Amino acid sequence: MEKLDRKVEELEMLSHGYWGKVYILSDDLLLKISSSTEEMMKDEFNRFRTVFEAGVPCVEPVKMVETDQGIGYIVQRIQGGSIARRASQHLEDMETYIDAYTGLAKKMWAVRIPEGSLPNAKDDLLAAGDRISDFMDPEVMREYREFVKAMPDEDRFLHTDYHWSNVMYNNGDCKLIDMNYALRGHPAFDMMAVSHMYWLLRDYPLKMSYQDIFRITADEASHVWDGFCERVFAGLPAQVAADRKKMLESMGRIYFTRNMSNEYAMGTLSEKTVSDMKTFVEDVLREDKDFILRVMNEWKLED
Repeated sequence: MEKLDRKVEELEMLSHGYWGKVYILSDDLLLKISSSTEEMMKDEFNRFRTVFEAGVPCVEPVKMVETDQGIGYIVQRIQGGSIARRASQHLEDMETYIDAYTGLAKKMWAVRIPEGSLPNAKDDLLAAGDRISDFMDPEVMREYREFVKAMPDEDRFLHTDYHWSNVMYNNGDCKLIDMNYALRGHPAFDMMAVSHMYWLLRDYPLKMSYQDIFRITADEASHVWDGFCERVFAGLPAQVAADRKKMLESMGRIYFTRNMSNEYAMGTLSEKTVSDMKTFVEDVLREDKDFILRVMNEWKLED
């Protein structure tokens, strides 16, 4: 693997998220460094290459490199910065950015991914259940697995970390970055992840503040989530749109558990977060399971 000929501390940091940081290498290139393992970084880069070649609207992955701060990879740079950065500086253009965010989502969900090219979204949720099974009641985990297996399958590209800091924007042109959670499945899974980030996490404490990660306040995040759903579900009967939004907000709790399960496996979560994960899964299964499955399985995709 090629070694980067510059020290990371000499580079300007463009953005940072929960797991990694992105630095400017040149006018045309960016460097991503993550706290993930080398194996996870290689997996992310390979997913990046797969989705780029499939035609997903994302920046081009260039190569992996060894840096003085660990393994990273280089990608194409899109001038203009992320939607998150632009929106934080130009709140008066919020509706324009929600339009762009929604438009990119529809484009990426139209891309079909061959079976075996990316992990399956249902398998991903089942794996998350396995990671937390040691503190869950066995009967609850049996019900959870049956619940996930009853969800619909599809062949569409899913980003599943689709927040504004992962969307590069330049004069209306949008490109995705960060493919560490890229999957294949029904777009509902992607919207569950969005609901987790823009709905549930508004009121949930993390290592980094909500505004540090997403560059907008909790109230602004609520507006993004509402506007995103309105645009995605435009043209549907009002009750169908309302049911889908309610379903996604409930499943946001499952996606919180899915994301935190990685940290649980590394032994870095507080007792409170572990307790919350347990409660979220139990509550969803007890209160919303049948409703979620009905709404998901009635959600048919257009070709």
